[in-house]
Amino acid sequence: MMDKSMRGRRIGVLAGGLSEEAGVSRVSGQGVVEALTAVGCDVQLVLLNDQDPAKIIKDSGIEVAFPVTHGIYGEDGCLQGLLEWMGIPYVGSGVLASALAMNKTVANAILKTRGLPVPDGVTIDTEDPGALKKIDATLAARPVCIKPNAGGSSVGIELVDDPADRAAALARIAKVAKRVLVEEKIEGVEVTVGTLDDRPLGSTEIEPLTSFYDFHHKYTKGASRYHSPARIPAEQERLLMDWSREAIRALGCSGGCRVDFIVGQGRVALLEVNTLPGMTAVSLLPMCAGLAGISYEELCLQMLDRARLERQSREAPTPGA
Repeated sequence: MMDKSMRGRRIGVLAGGLSEEAGVSRVSGQGVVEALTAVGCDVQLVLLNDQDPAKIIKDSGIEVAFPVTHGIYGEDGCLQGLLEWMGIPYVGSGVLASALAMNKTVANAILKTRGLPVPDGVTIDTEDPGALKKIDATLAARPVCIKPNAGGSSVGIELVDDPADRAAALARIAKVAKRVLVEEKIEGVEVTVGTLDDRPLGSTEIEPLTSFYDFHHKYTKGASRYHSPARIPAEQERLLMDWSREAIRALGCSGGCRVDFIVGQGRVALLEVNTLPGMTAVSLLPMCAGLAGISYEELCLQMLDRARLERQSREAPTPGA
């Protein structure tokens, strides 16, 4: 449900946070502030750090929150729960949807029940002495992709072709995450679909100029090329759009999201759903929105119009009622 009255309130773009993606978040935050300022909104950048987030938000005096925080604490339902507690309407997915999408194991299990093509994989604890045996039992000698079970921006990701290299890869990723998802590695091109609620906006193909689309290629100028729309057959693009809509509905996501795919020879796999994707003017979600005729400023406004609280009343129930 959209509420254009949000445009007249004191808006706080929440950025920063405690994850490895805090710097990226601050860049997104500045972009959204500039876009909303350009269309006449009363908006400020609210930077979150290792201090009390409730105090920072309260002291800012904002009436509606526009989070662009990425990763743990900002994208996983924690910040959304705090805003619910404080009674501040916010942009994006709610507490449960944010938590589900961030937990790759849980998200994949849900998406699989809807018939969506998630990769084969197994979730393990990097400190488990039997971790390698569990990987072997599920994936045999197939090349694998090892990633934190909760995280984004490809932080810590390991691509391992030789089973003999799995132990070393687990040791490296253990410095970043204790709980990891080990999936079959699928060769192909990466395509993302931007969505606004459950409306697919368009597709963008990502072409890293070297290696794969890791943190460096995402945030280093000139490290990747983008093709919007994606260079895939129209029928295949429509299928990705349909799957994106179904994934968003399955997890209960809302606002501006991104659904990532690998498109290989004769096979497509859904990698993940991002509930708070990058929001600079040249980020992938705004790029996809442009295909639907939605400018960066208009995208920010339409996301703002969807700000709400999931729980309308914060009153404690009457004892015995």
